Amino acid sequence: MAECTRTCRCFQHTIKPKSPVGIVHSRPRQEGTHPWRVAELLDWSQRRFTRRMLQEFGYAYLTLARIDRAKRACALLKEGSSLIDAAAIAGYADQPHLSREFQRLVGVSPGQFLSSSAQ
Repeated sequence: MAECTRTCRCFQHTIKPKSPVGIVHSRPRQEGTHPWRVAELLDWSQRRFTRRMLQEFGYAYLTLARIDRAKRACALLKEGSSLIDAAAIAGYADQPHLSREFQRLVGVSPGQFLSSSAQ
């Protein structure tokens, strides 16, 4: 997967197979992974999982999953995918969902991102 550009505010993480980030990256995109399931896969209690996420990343697991999905959308858009295709492949419900989340997480609309990454 391509790394996000300076325009993208996504965070870079070292991916370890038995870590929350590794589990996010290893799951099929449309399937998603619920926090309780990730805690179970790590053999942690839900409370420990929540505390470790806040300790390690400063935000909750679902925020990490949203960031990962936005990073996938960044890469797909940079590769030339249409907004509709990028939304479907990255795991968004539809193109407006991609646009809203992209604006919140990346700080620009998908169109602005494409025009800035083309330069």
